[in-house]
Amino acid sequence: MRHARAFDLPSPPFFLRVFTILLFDATEHTGTHTSKDFLSQLTAKPVAAILLVTGVLILGTTPLVLKVLLLNIDPISLTWYRYTGAAVFLFVASGRPLLDDLKQNTNRRSAIRLLLTGIGLAGNQVLFVAGLIYLTPSTAHIVLQIAPFLVVAGGVVIFDEPFHSRLLIGIALLALGSSLFFNQRYGEIRPGSNLAVGVGILAVSAIAWATHFLAQKTLHETMRSRTILFCSCVIGCTVLAPFTAYDAISSLDLQLGIFLLTVTIGTAVSYTFISRATRSISTSTMGLALAAAPLITVFSMMIFAPFVEDLDEEHLNFLAICGAFVVVAGLMIGTSRPDVKPGPQRA
Repeated sequence: MRHARAFDLPSPPFFLRVFTILLFDATEHTGTHTSKDFLSQLTAKPVAAILLVTGVLILGTTPLVLKVLLLNIDPISLTWYRYTGAAVFLFVASGRPLLDDLKQNTNRRSAIRLLLTGIGLAGNQVLFVAGLIYLTPSTAHIVLQIAPFLVVAGGVVIFDEPFHSRLLIGIALLALGSSLFFNQRYGEIRPGSNLAVGVGILAVSAIAWATHFLAQKTLHETMRSRTILFCSCVIGCTVLAPFTAYDAISSLDLQLGIFLLTVTIGTAVSYTFISRATRSISTSTMGLALAAAPLITVFSMMIFAPFVEDLDEEHLNFLAICGAFVVVAGLMIGTSRPDVKPGPQRA
């Protein structure tokens, strides 16, 4: 029997390693690798597109589950449980490559960027879940469309990515579509209303998301996507630990426990997929692609709300539904531009 060397991580079960390869390792490499495998080069962009679409689908349906869980657990504790579970999952699935990444990024600059990435993601998640107390899942995700605008601006300013006219048209359509979506609720826009409070919380959440998104992109030259997410989850757990009600999970029945497990795994999968996709897709395009998440939430609510007691039906009118399609049009136009590689990352 081969004896494990000092500091070796135990080998995960075979099925978990296979799942991990499919889940995290598809064509992934850090900037320190020089392999130019022909097949990987041919499949890099299709794989990135599949990962991005899957990640956005998970993001789009997660708010419905979170809304149900919020009836039994507070936003901070819910986020802490999700991050703890995701961190354990990523640690077991990653194995030695995770430690290799950490050893190569022990400098102060990487530590600061990781801290910013982790705090940004934790702030985004806690505030998003808190916003769900005041807003429906669909409304919350539509409001979060501030984030793609911030990501686009950050990509242009920080990474020197080109700002094409198609992006301007896409952003304009996104704004128009959002306005149409809210046509039934203009009268609720007043100080102190649930809508106003929820929108305010989600606006700050969007800023936190954009901060996380842009900060983690600067780490991709020397760190794998799953390592970035693992560190973000650990940082989030540490920051939220003093405010967490650890016994909250005892109030969940079997069904809610399954829901919590689902969103925990979804946290690891969706953000790793999206983070991985940024290696092949520009920040501006990524920001606009993420605009599809609220549309998935809208249509998921239309399908499931009538059958789930804890989800309130929204009864969207014709203009609101048209607004959703206008957002889709903005997404298609904004992302269908000449292929541009991500701009140079500043040290």
